Amino acid sequence: QKGITVAGGNRQGNGINQLSKPWGLYVDDDQTVYVADRSNHRIVEWKWGATSGQVVAGGNGQGNGAHQLSNPLDVIVDKERDSLIICDGWNRRVVRWPRRNGTSEETIISNIGCVGLTMDENGSLYVTDNGKNEVRRYRRGESQGTVVAGGNGSGNRLDQLSSPRYAFIDRDHSVYVSDWGNDRVMKWMEGAKQGIVVAGGQGKGNGLTQLSCPEGVVVDQLGTVYVADGGNDRIMRWPKGATQGSVIVGGNGRGEQSNQLNWPFDFSGKFTLESFRNKKNDGIWAGEWEIIPPPLLNASTDKFKKGIIFWGAISSRGLIPAEGPVNLTKWLHQQQQQKKKDRRKYLTSDLYAKFLQQKSSPAIKLKFKNTNLVPIFQDDQDNKHRTNIIMNTVDTSFDERIDPEVGDAKFADVWPIETVWGAINEKLRQETFENELQLEKRVVKEWKTFTVTKCQQMMEKIPSQLKLVIDQEGEHINGH
Repeated sequence: QKGITVAGGNRQGNGINQLSKPWGLYVDDDQTVYVADRSNHRIVEWKWGATSGQVVAGGNGQGNGAHQLSNPLDVIVDKERDSLIICDGWNRRVVRWPRRNGTSEETIISNIGCVGLTMDENGSLYVTDNGKNEVRRYRRGESQGTVVAGGNGSGNRLDQLSSPRYAFIDRDHSVYVSDWGNDRVMKWMEGAKQGIVVAGGQGKGNGLTQLSCPEGVVVDQLGTVYVADGGNDRIMRWPKGATQGSVIVGGNGRGEQSNQLNWPFDFSGKFTLESFRNKKNDGIWAGEWEIIPPPLLNASTDKFKKGIIFWGAISSRGLIPAEGPVNLTKWLHQQQQQKKKDRRKYLTSDLYAKFLQQKSSPAIKLKFKNTNLVPIFQDDQDNKHRTNIIMNTVDTSFDERIDPEVGDAKFADVWPIETVWGAINEKLRQETFENELQLEKRVVKEWKTFTVTKCQQMMEKIPSQLKLVIDQEGEHINGH
């Protein structure tokens, strides 16, 4: 099967014919597509057959003002009130925006980790709260809402969800929800205390009985479930009561060809839209528990500006997220399965060297191929990173290597910097984050409060790069 592009497709950008990391979408009856153009902080309307879109909400820069959005994640149309309802991600709110000639919004739900939105025929709004692991229904006029799926903490029991993404409501008001963290789709009948598995639930994988990080979901009148199987780059169909599904779109590997998908996100039930996750395009960074430790080294400012520093420790700790461009944990498991080893075995030097050569270096070079930036490998103190096979691999796979023992930087310079990061890290660990977007925003904000004077109080000496990063408002956290 081959698809056609109905919005975007003109490379990443902020032009009216471009999108930048589109997330959720809504398809109207006349085939008009509304796209949550996340990194452009706007909602764009694309008429059927149009070669460019029209900004219908946001587009006034990132912010929390009444005329602004910040990383919107989903959008739907409230036909009765002729308005858009938008999941305003980083602002932790759900807003209503006039559909025609609207210039400002109305906040209808505050302090919520909204990811997905949908509405039933009665006008009740359903919001997927990724942080609270629940789906909540808001009838017209309600401000608190009622939990209709999940709400019992994160977990894999039938009464729990784990990082739910999108929901679909059928005519009987049953709630179907893509249970992202459990690789399954759950059905919660109206008033039920627990759900039933209707797709997946057989562990993460690419078999026909499995899903991998499911995203958008719709259900037809026969109870057939259609799900965007994000991690497998395919759309699957699961008939009611079936123990396995079939691939109806994609499934031909990740890519940009018309018969391929690249992590499909939202699914309208009419056609699909290629959409990309932030962590897939922002380079290599840690997203599981903490952001990559700041690559602040005592090297020249000139080198710092022109290089992409790949921190060796990150790859060995396996903190690259599963949805990222290079997933060490998955790759390592595959390698060990070939050798029939236990998946819990530690990363060996030869496997690490193989990973650097086959995965890390090509991914970095591909990502930054259109820049004059060169990949720089940052050593650390782990002996596994300093064997002859690793050093030889680094010398052939990376343009430069910063060795904290010889020349460019000393461990005595590096560790105080991690002391600063540790202080931020400990502070953030005391807070609760609804999703990775909120965490990322919070890290940037915290970095801004660390003045050079404050850092000097924590360090005996401070590398010149620290001031540079502070001046750049913490932009290094995305791996740049």
